[in-house]
Amino acid sequence: MTSSLSLGKVIDLKPIAREIRPKAAPSTQEQYHPTLWQCTVVAAALKTLLLPAYKSTDFEVHRNWLAITRSLPPWEWYYEKTSEWTLDYPPFFAAFEWLLSQPAALIDNGMVDLNSLNYSSWATVSFQRATVIISELLLFASLYL
Repeated sequence: MTSSLSLGKVIDLKPIAREIRPKAAPSTQEQYHPTLWQCTVVAAALKTLLLPAYKSTDFEVHRNWLAITRSLPPWEWYYEKTSEWTLDYPPFFAAFEWLLSQPAALIDNGMVDLNSLNYSSWATVSFQRATVIISELLLFASLYL
């Protein structure tokens, strides 16, 4: 499919015709695989529904890390001895825990008390679950940028 102009130039219309044609229907595989956005929404909804259902063993570990990063200066974070759950993640994660410990102290001060081993309250459970959901939503949102 070509067309000629009065100046004698020939224009090839095949690439334009390919772009104008309607795209083929999605394959069966594409139809049944959820998008990243759909997975994000389902994961957040499921975690929200399970909010009051259980408490994992990591609960006290993360609560203690909030207490360590809130109560001690950074140079003591990796040497704290009051709990078996010492901070053993890289410094960026420790800084993230410190960031989370700031609002945690406002929500429930017992959550960030270094001497409150095995401390649990509804506010603490809700805060920890909410921060997981919010962190995952931020992670998934960053994948779209």
